[in-house]
Amino acid sequence: MKKILFTLLLITMAFSQFDNTINGWVNGAYYVPDGIVYSEGVIVVDEGTLAAESLSEVDFVTHANWDVTNDFDDTGGNAAFIWSANQTSTLTQIQANLAVAGVGSRWYKFTYTLAVTTAFDGDAAATITTSFALSAVSLEIVTAGTYTIYFKSAVTPTDFVISLVSGTDTEGTISYDDVTLKEITGGDIDVQGLYTGGGSGGIKVLSNGNVGIGTVTPLSKLNVKTVDTYSGTDWKNDGKTLRITADTLPILEFYSEDGNDALFLAAILNGNNDMDFTFNYQYAGASVIELMRLDGVTGNLGIGTAAPVNLLNVDGAYNFFADSSSVNDSWGFSTTGLEVLTTGMSIYVQIAVANTDGATLQINALGAKAVNKLHDQALITGDVEVNQILHLVYDGTAFQMLSQLAQ
Repeated sequence: MKKILFTLLLITMAFSQFDNTINGWVNGAYYVPDGIVYSEGVIVVDEGTLAAESLSEVDFVTHANWDVTNDFDDTGGNAAFIWSANQTSTLTQIQANLAVAGVGSRWYKFTYTLAVTTAFDGDAAATITTSFALSAVSLEIVTAGTYTIYFKSAVTPTDFVISLVSGTDTEGTISYDDVTLKEITGGDIDVQGLYTGGGSGGIKVLSNGNVGIGTVTPLSKLNVKTVDTYSGTDWKNDGKTLRITADTLPILEFYSEDGNDALFLAAILNGNNDMDFTFNYQYAGASVIELMRLDGVTGNLGIGTAAPVNLLNVDGAYNFFADSSSVNDSWGFSTTGLEVLTTGMSIYVQIAVANTDGATLQINALGAKAVNKLHDQALITGDVEVNQILHLVYDGTAFQMLSQLAQ
């Protein structure tokens, strides 16, 4: 019977704030002091693994990072409260002064020591406010001792504020000391078979739906961050593919956090289900630069042009290299480019416009060199025709025409 009752409670209770000083259901969560919380099929294991301290000046020996109002005083080595009037008093560490800024929608562990000199005789109440917590979190003000509470942070936590409100009191003197606030980063959450790791190497699922692998603060729907080599898809199996889709424009992006620049590939729908494949670059929020495009209909490849009309279209300057080890030179493309013309190198050039006088040829920025018929004879009108292919050799001063091929 007890087991059945526990199962029913497990299904019907909601996960909420809990206190590790007791064993049982507290505010909708069943807590066991050994470090396990049960609720609606949720199991939190080993929440004792914590991040670095979030607060500065936790013992109030110094208090430059704390701000107080009304009846709070942080100058005596603690955060003392001495009642003087029925009002709201606050003890605040603004976001900029926190040792570690708050992380949204995460569970936190807060420990503090309370000393009571004069008991309150009215309705005084102390809470951690919703500037940091998802909902106001009650703090002890009656019985001296050291307390630990657990609470969930706001979606966007900012300042850490303890507020003490008094409405009917006539006296009350207490102090808070040795405060510590740490995010719970350890353990796993098993939710109906979904495992969410608590540490930086686990899986994070935020309330906005962002999923992080290797990061506790995923900035997108899926944020994978690692310095390790990883794999997970057997590309040799044709039945397995990586499919990236979007509502309007599917993009695969490679992003550098250090340089704020990105190289991304995009498949662009150009009509009738034809897709062009583009290589693009973007830096620091500047306009996207298209580097190269593969036409989805013709198969033409364009560099510097979005409308390639040939199998390879290069719009702009590009470089050559030459093997000048022999007179029979070979030509190709190079990242370094041709830096000097060497005697004996030869090239083929197709004529676009018939000459009307002498002609010159310039390769890269090496200067315009005369194009001559053999024996240094300058060209005259009509020597070359449109679409003819000329075989030229460089003699150290000019290009000499060895032959003219038919159009």
